[in-house]
Amino acid sequence: MRHEEIDTGWILLGAVIFLALFNVRKKLSMIPLGRNSDWLAGHISVGVIVAVIYAVHVRDPWPSGYEFVMAILFYVVMLSGICGYILQRTLPRAMTNVRNEFIWERIPTELASLRAEAESLVMECAAETGSDVLPRLYREDLEWFFRKPRFVLASTLHAEASSSWARHRFGSIESYLSDGELDYFERLRSMSYVKGDIDRAFAVQGLLKVWLLVHVPATYAFLALVVWHVILIHVYLV
Repeated sequence: MRHEEIDTGWILLGAVIFLALFNVRKKLSMIPLGRNSDWLAGHISVGVIVAVIYAVHVRDPWPSGYEFVMAILFYVVMLSGICGYILQRTLPRAMTNVRNEFIWERIPTELASLRAEAESLVMECAAETGSDVLPRLYREDLEWFFRKPRFVLASTLHAEASSSWARHRFGSIESYLSDGELDYFERLRSMSYVKGDIDRAFAVQGLLKVWLLVHVPATYAFLALVVWHVILIHVYLV
């Protein structure tokens, strides 16, 4: 093995370790280890450098054996890193159009509370007005809508995807309501818009979490194979 290949191999190992430390840094945010923005800038810069070093280091972009697995993992890490950069630049900006903000871990609780409130309102409307218009809308359409996050894919592309669906359903019955039902109608429609914000938050935050489930494990798997590669090289070839 040529001397420059050994040098670039060690540089690549050190750079990948630094990249992996960014995830550790995020988990230790309570410890003053520098600003997250500085770490992110370093992560991106070193990631670009790693791509260049890897291109210089490898003899064949599609090797055989375990090096093939290592190459695949490297490409997954690089491509998912680029996708993650784009997502982190665009999705938070898209969330500024949402009226209500929700934390991912609390979405099931928030949704259950909203669904219970909607069901209670519909039952109250039926008892007070004796009309079945709003309860029928809930049974046929809104019960499904409030049960869990809906329109996940569409909500990543369009902030009003879920709310637009609800708006159309409410518009289809508005002319059939009596004066006594209008207040219940408006309150339930407002709840549907909150549900739309929940759907948007679930879609956007979920996409970021799925990205991390690809990028982070692939990074650690690649790092493990790089370490194994270094050991093999120094035991058998150096």
